[in-house]
Amino acid sequence: MKHPQPFLLKMLTSKTLALKTFAGLSLCMVFSMTASAQIETGGKYDLVTFGIGASTLGLPIFACIEQTYDDSKSYGALVSYRRYNEAWQVGQWQHDYLGLGARGDQHFDIDVEGLDLFAGLNVGWYLHSWKQTGGTTTGSPDYGGNNTGGLGFGGQIGGRYIWKDFNFFLQLGGGSVASGALFGLSYHL
Repeated sequence: MKHPQPFLLKMLTSKTLALKTFAGLSLCMVFSMTASAQIETGGKYDLVTFGIGASTLGLPIFACIEQTYDDSKSYGALVSYRRYNEAWQVGQWQHDYLGLGARGDQHFDIDVEGLDLFAGLNVGWYLHSWKQTGGTTTGSPDYGGNNTGGLGFGGQIGGRYIWKDFNFFLQLGGGSVASGALFGLSYHL
């Protein structure tokens, strides 16, 4: 018997969500790449980062927006999406995770031009959906469900390096939607 899903969960876990998210992130990246001026007010800046990651639970794609609080602190928001499949002797399962989080970082003054090192804390929430994609575990090939996670707390360390017009981003983290390694490009707005 197939269990009905609430409309919002159905919408958030649809196959088109990944495509819409990827298309939206791609458009934002293209528009942010065309912006040639960095807007600074009192030493503060806005920064958008897009990228991919590596984890034991699939290949995450993510977007993050940050604003500096002062010369050494920043805060921001993060959204991530990942999908992975697992196979058992009696069936295969597909898992989708949509994560939302907030972060705060302490930036360290390093005497290396173009290098920005940081460490910080984050809090996140995720939506997990799964479905059986093959096999006979439940007798129904369309068995699935949804689960929402509680708040997860974690930490991250990382850095950005500015080379010519590129701002490379690398972060290692754990404990929440920012778990695993994240690689990407950052853009000043």
